[in-house]
Amino acid sequence: MAKELAMSRWESSTRQRRTSRGPAPAKPGQHRAPDVIAAGNKPVGVRLAGTSQHPVAAVCGEIDQDCAARLGRALINALDASPGVLIIDMTGVSFTDSTGLNILLRVRERARQTGKTLSLRPGRFLSRILDLTETTTLFAIEPAPDRRGDART
Repeated sequence: MAKELAMSRWESSTRQRRTSRGPAPAKPGQHRAPDVIAAGNKPVGVRLAGTSQHPVAAVCGEIDQDCAARLGRALINALDASPGVLIIDMTGVSFTDSTGLNILLRVRERARQTGKTLSLRPGRFLSRILDLTETTTLFAIEPAPDRRGDART
């Protein structure tokens, strides 16, 4: 009951903060807290980072059917709010299956329809799925930054 009340309050405050421009960007040097997407007992987070010209939607947690619709909407909203390019960073995802791939394919299609560019940092779990399904070539793949913030080579 307490968890449901807390989630209800979170959803209410999130709804009030949203505008037609999407979530408010973080101030320079400040990171936004992840938008938690409740998925039963497996929360998934989406944090908007990067710059206003090169936004990054960093996804973390476990992706499954329970959170698919909400995660898809969060990523579509991030794409719609982006100036023309969006990087989806999936390196923080600890589990995904074809559900995660289907979400990304829908976001990719939306990007194509709106003339925007979608880049992907797939992470370990998604890389394997992309390889198995031979869909890697459908996405512009970006290397994940290492701990110092440099791109891997």
